[in-house]
Amino acid sequence: MGHSVNSELWGSELLHTNPEIMAGIHRQYAQAGADLVETCTYQLTSGNLSNYLSTIQASKTSSSPTFSYNENQNNDTSHTQDHDHDQDYDTNSLFCRSIDLVHTAFSSSPLHGSSINTVTHVTHSHQRTDKSKDVVFSCGPYGSTLRPGAEYSGLYPPPYGPSSSGSSEVGSDKAMNNFESSVEGQSQEEEAIRLLTKFHLDKLLTVALVEETWRKIEWIAFETIPLLYEIKAIRLAMGELYDLLRRHYWKAETLEDGWYKKKFWITCPFPNSQFPQMGPNGYHVEIDELMDTLISPTMHCQGQGQVGEAVTKPIPMPIPNGIGINCTNPSYLSSLSKEFTNALKGQLQRQREREQRPKVSFVCYPDGGQVYDVHTRSWSTPLGGSDPDEWAKGLLSIAREVEKAKFKSNDNKNDNDNDNDNDCGDGKESERNSEGEEYVWDGVIVGGCCKTSFDEIRALKTNLDKMYEKE
Repeated sequence: MGHSVNSELWGSELLHTNPEIMAGIHRQYAQAGADLVETCTYQLTSGNLSNYLSTIQASKTSSSPTFSYNENQNNDTSHTQDHDHDQDYDTNSLFCRSIDLVHTAFSSSPLHGSSINTVTHVTHSHQRTDKSKDVVFSCGPYGSTLRPGAEYSGLYPPPYGPSSSGSSEVGSDKAMNNFESSVEGQSQEEEAIRLLTKFHLDKLLTVALVEETWRKIEWIAFETIPLLYEIKAIRLAMGELYDLLRRHYWKAETLEDGWYKKKFWITCPFPNSQFPQMGPNGYHVEIDELMDTLISPTMHCQGQGQVGEAVTKPIPMPIPNGIGINCTNPSYLSSLSKEFTNALKGQLQRQREREQRPKVSFVCYPDGGQVYDVHTRSWSTPLGGSDPDEWAKGLLSIAREVEKAKFKSNDNKNDNDNDNDNDCGDGKESERNSEGEEYVWDGVIVGGCCKTSFDEIRALKTNLDKMYEKE
């Protein structure tokens, strides 16, 4: 769109330099039909934001024009040449601003509708969930803060990754993104999990402790996560966050029980159709192992027993409300979505003894089909790339197949529990129970990631509306 985003903040830089531009982008996605729109905070952390602001402050001159944003002002009056106050924003204020911009985009948009980065819901009731237009707080992986970015390779430097990860160039046979199975390797992995838990928790706390801002968020998107141990760290961070917020908002909780517990999803990239992390066998981690890490109710970690011996302790972790795929070439989605469905089906069948099975939505927002180079930070378009309408139809066809998938529920379990909120109000619940089958996924969320524009989201909404009109 003609704006330089070459700093370490990428597009988040506009939150500081020209928030009206970012507000306009959010507004156009809302007008294109987005139900969910993400904040421009993917790479943003308190650390890199502080470094950026310090650099700007050091190089600032009195003649440099800037822009301030006030959601209560019209566009014509929001520009100012009085830029001295602009540096008064601390990092938390800019994080809160990112959420306000999306929130305002929906309230000021004459049209409401379906996107991720922008997103749409597909549910078993064959009705799109249009009741609300929601803010999604975007949280990228630790690898998104590195140069070159490591969200596709998972090669994190120690202590965030194994010592071998930084010893070779990306693509080298010696470059590894998994820890050794030795005692030392396990110890290093636990330290990496601890540090990554803090990394994600610190970012969440920049907005979670500001009640007015936190109430505007509906979802948290942990996206483009390339490593199993970072997924564990994210789930631990969410558990710690819930504990902290329960104490922080204990008075408000008496009125609205648990309102502070935001829904969250974890999505992963699949460059060349494979999850980035390698296993100890030298092959990429399979979807079954990824699924176990995503929704297993506990994580096992090493601790000390009563006489000092090492013991393994299960730690409960929140289960994501959504899991799936993002920033992946659309050509891989058909096979990957089937693998995800089969893996979740296996998990659900193994967990039939649990009182309540996890209810998880499938989240899928691929890129536009281009190829990204982490070194040049540029995209290239392959020959024969699809147009927005083809892109949208292909994605919706996959979403439909995922949505219809079922699995055999526990025949010995009484499925007629009146409190079972699987009932979609479409008359299908009794049919499902009588057949001993349940839907694998609680719902489907689809949208667009990198290099998808307003055109793709508009096409997604148009084709989704047509799909439901036929039923």
